[in-house]
Amino acid sequence: MPVTTYTPKHGKTDDEGAEERDYRLLDAGAGAHAGPSHQADFWQSRSRRSRVQRSHARQARMQRPRRRFGLALGIVLIVVALVIVSFLLYKYINANRVNSAALTAAGADVGTLGDVVAPETDIDAITINWDALRAINPDIVGWVMIPGTVINYPIVQAADNDFYLTHLFDRTPSDAGAIFLDSESASTINGENNIVYGHNLLDGSMFASLKNYQGREFFDAHRTILLATPEQRLRLRVDAVLVCDADDKIRRFDFAGPEDYRSYVEMLLGYAVLDEMGAGEVPEKLYCFVTCTATNYTKRTLVMASLVGADDGTSAEPSADATPSDAPTGGEGE
Repeated sequence: MPVTTYTPKHGKTDDEGAEERDYRLLDAGAGAHAGPSHQADFWQSRSRRSRVQRSHARQARMQRPRRRFGLALGIVLIVVALVIVSFLLYKYINANRVNSAALTAAGADVGTLGDVVAPETDIDAITINWDALRAINPDIVGWVMIPGTVINYPIVQAADNDFYLTHLFDRTPSDAGAIFLDSESASTINGENNIVYGHNLLDGSMFASLKNYQGREFFDAHRTILLATPEQRLRLRVDAVLVCDADDKIRRFDFAGPEDYRSYVEMLLGYAVLDEMGAGEVPEKLYCFVTCTATNYTKRTLVMASLVGADDGTSAEPSADATPSDAPTGGEGE
């Protein structure tokens, strides 16, 4: 009997080609008076192929719901991501709008502001319209600028340390929060320990720049902080940067005397990443600026500064037993 070969036509699947080949083989066998064995082989082959086809069909039916589920899950994840991004964009845009309004009310030309460009020794560069700011929010107690950064914000103070974590300067709700003075610090920002807080936002605003003080180059280039209150204008010098846990007991406002206060300062310096405070030197007043770290929100970055100039920009390095003549005495302190 001649050998019959078959090549599937273009476009046909292997199963379709095999099936057509079997029929041709059957026809060829019949034409040659094939016996029952040829027909048995044919139907055996058809049975095997039917089982394979049914198995493939079952697998395809089982995979269809999985593909549909995967597609639906992908769409849901995309929608969730878009919602999150939209929320973050709204939060940052709204916070920037409120901060720009505060700058305008304070008397600044928002259109010319990028980084703060006030000369480091020019305390007179801070001129604030306090009445305009009080009209927006009577909780206003000060203004902070760090030359060479975007930090240029009003400082508020509430009865607790929770409100301004979730409210902007104009008191509208927002997770961006505001820059605020610790509720137990002296409202004149002239106590023994003055702690100011702000969020570390992903867009680099608020107190996000503070984490950069952990780098030596940034630390050396940004050691001046300008601070204004309705009573005076201050020039501060950054002395150290600390990193501590959020639950470390670093907030303290009452001291039994000079030695107790010195022990507190030394305790803080135990957390120092960089420390340029002179050996044995203890400033009369501490100005601490605090934010959370970028990589671990259970950590806090604290920039410690001391007073070096007041009002006219001349040196006002306080001694351990001297009080500036224009500074309120006593105060609430920390």
